[in-house]
Amino acid sequence: MMVFSGRKNRRRFKRRGVQWEGELKARISGVEEIIKVRIASFSASGALLHSARIYAGPYHLASAENDPVLSLSIFTQDGTLESHFKIGWYNRSVEMDTFLIGIEFLDMLEKNQELIDKIMAGF
Repeated sequence: MMVFSGRKNRRRFKRRGVQWEGELKARISGVEEIIKVRIASFSASGALLHSARIYAGPYHLASAENDPVLSLSIFTQDGTLESHFKIGWYNRSVEMDTFLIGIEFLDMLEKNQELIDKIMAGF
């Protein structure tokens, strides 16, 4: 007997567990900051980030009212991926002492298709 949770997998691309470093660049209301992040999972449409911070200056990165401009540089063994993104969700992990941030890429495929194909072929 199979039991289904009722939740559909809405992902368009396969997600892979990774251990990459990255830099989140945030520009909000005149404040610009670079925040070091760790990428825990990756697909061509989004990623799971671990970050010690979710603020740029006094501004919350997930706040739509401040209209943040967010971009991410991901440093892989095959090269650097770059994309603008929006935050889909976030949680605070007390056990891991980090913020878990689910993001959706806005222009990853347009900028990085060849490198993504190379990276995903290696999994």
